[in-house]
Amino acid sequence: MPQAKFFVKKVVTCPNCEGRQFVQHPAWTEYWKENADKPFMTADQDRKWFEDHGWYVGSCIDIRINGIPDEEVVCGECEGNGEIITEVDLATILPALLLEIQVKG
Repeated sequence: MPQAKFFVKKVVTCPNCEGRQFVQHPAWTEYWKENADKPFMTADQDRKWFEDHGWYVGSCIDIRINGIPDEEVVCGECEGNGEIITEVDLATILPALLLEIQVKG
């Protein structure tokens, strides 16, 4: 008879978004790095900046986003869950768990 394997779920806060589920779009990270200490730009100046840096989608069908990417996007590491969930073989972690119980007990 095959031996059964048992797994536990390991849940950790996503290190990329720190549990917030969203991250800043790389275009905006670059934008703020370059423009944080400058006076605010007009919408046309913003559009030009994104165009010059290859981030502007000029033929954008959805007029709501006007070709400039959203400042925040769903975190790709946790897929917007805010947590990373992995299955861990119980046999692998059981010795460490037993040791922890002995130390605390």
